[in-house]
Amino acid sequence: MQAAARHANGKTVIALFMRSAGAPPELEPVPCCRFPEAAARALAHATQYGAWRNTPAGQTISFADVDRPHARGIIDTAMMRGGGWLTPGEAQALLDAFHIPVAAAETVTTEDQAVAAANRIGYPVAVKAIGPGLLHKSDVGGVRLALANERDVRDACRDLVAHLGDRMTNVFVQRMASSGVELFVGITQDPTFGPLLLCGPGGTFVELFGPPALRLLPLTDTEAETMLQEMPGRALLDGYRGTPAADRAALRELLLRLSQLAETCPEIQEMDVNPVRAFEKGLSALDVRIRVGSTPRPSSRRVSY
Repeated sequence: MQAAARHANGKTVIALFMRSAGAPPELEPVPCCRFPEAAARALAHATQYGAWRNTPAGQTISFADVDRPHARGIIDTAMMRGGGWLTPGEAQALLDAFHIPVAAAETVTTEDQAVAAANRIGYPVAVKAIGPGLLHKSDVGGVRLALANERDVRDACRDLVAHLGDRMTNVFVQRMASSGVELFVGITQDPTFGPLLLCGPGGTFVELFGPPALRLLPLTDTEAETMLQEMPGRALLDGYRGTPAADRAALRELLLRLSQLAETCPEIQEMDVNPVRAFEKGLSALDVRIRVGSTPRPSSRRVSY
């Protein structure tokens, strides 16, 4: 066995000894297994690792149209009041600063203001309740969709007030998006590796298909494409039962812009953009939640070989 390992010409060698005594000590450092299943799994992992090592690393992309001063102003303002969740208007403005398409919306206080906002935005619209404890608006009945006229908007506002009472402090009026593929993208902070980018099916499917694809940041162009290939439910992007395929180029750009956002604003501890509606051409973010705070970064987030 030692002679075979020495003449393997760079090939990976694993020994197999199906006996209670295990492998003879003179075989070290040749790895040895007692069962063929373990040896097969080890070789499979080695093959996958080798394929990963041979994958081109790609390049990080920096978009010149980003309004960094405006983005930093939003984050600095939030940090001066102690951090926490950004308001829906602040979250939308932050995405706007990075030229990430967001459905047109306005934050208002009264029923009349909601009607005026809907007239400016254009029907149909959605009306969403805003309040300190209303992060998951759908779970508490804080969303009214497909409002086609002024009467619908007034009825929706009154219904939300009757349902939520003092829990609702403002109203978010947003243009309804056309049909498309719904995705979830987000940023989270890992205590060891720092910021991670996540991508998977969104809307009602966010918890149905299993864990999302994730990558360390900053993201490269190659990794952005790989994330879309690895995400659960990826067949939805290619068109399903006659639906048009999603704009993969726009989705890749979205991931790369979010990577630059995380680098520019390291105070972001948590970001959920769900859903992102991907169309045959382009996309639109329909709901975004962003929490900021003091987040110490690990000394190293990438391993060099």
